[in-house]
Amino acid sequence: MAINIENYFPEYQPIVNMTSGQVSGYEALARRKDNQGHSVSVAELFFDDKVSTSSKLAIDRHVRHLALKKTLHLVNEEFLTINISPSWIENLDSTIVIPTLEMVDSLGVNPSRIIIEITETYGDTSKLKRLVNAYHDAGYRVAIDDFGEGASQIDRLIALEPDIIKVDMHLFKRASLGGIASAVVQSINTIAQRKGCEMIFEGIETEDELNFALDCGANYVQGWLFQKSQSDFILTSKFVEQTKVLKNNFLRKKSSRHIQIAEHMSAVMKQVVNICNTVQKSNQIKSALEKFDLNLLHQLGIQRVFLCDQEGNQISPNYEINTHQIDVHDSCMGANWSHRPYFPLLTAMNSFQLRHMIVSEPYRDVMSGRLCKTLASFLSTNKVLLVDVNTSDHVLHVSDDTE
Repeated sequence: MAINIENYFPEYQPIVNMTSGQVSGYEALARRKDNQGHSVSVAELFFDDKVSTSSKLAIDRHVRHLALKKTLHLVNEEFLTINISPSWIENLDSTIVIPTLEMVDSLGVNPSRIIIEITETYGDTSKLKRLVNAYHDAGYRVAIDDFGEGASQIDRLIALEPDIIKVDMHLFKRASLGGIASAVVQSINTIAQRKGCEMIFEGIETEDELNFALDCGANYVQGWLFQKSQSDFILTSKFVEQTKVLKNNFLRKKSSRHIQIAEHMSAVMKQVVNICNTVQKSNQIKSALEKFDLNLLHQLGIQRVFLCDQEGNQISPNYEINTHQIDVHDSCMGANWSHRPYFPLLTAMNSFQLRHMIVSEPYRDVMSGRLCKTLASFLSTNKVLLVDVNTSDHVLHVSDDTE
């Protein structure tokens, strides 16, 4: 297939800094004109077996050269991200000068303004590491692109030590709808924070997707919500007002949600304190719970009450709260829960003779399949009351003054 590399050119999609609303950088994207004269992506070309590797490489380097040359026209401190395919890396001998380094040097571009994006699911890790080290040594930053796609390997993240992680767009869009994908992306953000990596979320098309990215701690975003790729750079302040409105909307929605959660948890804690006091007096969980409005406890999501000793061994059955009755299950008797993250903290507080209630992080309850938290408090030196609370969205958020 005959290829004219002059038909290919870069376009630039702005990357918006959500802390300021300013355009902080651009991703260079390879484009061509279709039969109607519209600019279209050429991504499929690099997967076309009819196009020779040499032609693909020529197009890639031609577009990259044009993009790097254009960075000389940036008047502020914006960065440019360019994609490097690991398939090219397979052909690089250890003695070969890395073409991009040579290109940047010949153009006089400041390497600190260039971010190299490497798709992390392909390529030999040792060769990738050599390449990343060379980029770092030359003053470039490195991003792992499409992180989470396919058979993603955490060991690559450890080995390559990137400066930036770009989450796979398809994974991100699924995650923004909730479910397990959401938990996966949140965990990637946790890894990034521990590693000290920046996160860039791409493919942002809706306000809901932006809100999810902000929930994940995104400082940088890109996507059609702001602008499609264009042939030229734009004013860095173009999206400042739009960002201000979007973040105000996000803050209002999140604040409202936190108020609901706080009201719900306040009502739950009031009931749990009452349950603790009642159980402590009667020394009987079932009879103590029967003094309460079971329907109210059920509405609040209080679904299970049980006792452990100070070493985390369960010393009572599970008392499962339904709308009008309490079911008793003893299958967990003798189980040890000291490995739960909140239990060592609870024990530490008790060693100072502090009557303290610990609230766990949310987790998926194995028995009910619901998102839960556990509230725990010592009743005596060797007796802990634990209450599992369903925090799923379908739970009614009863106000604090509800009796």
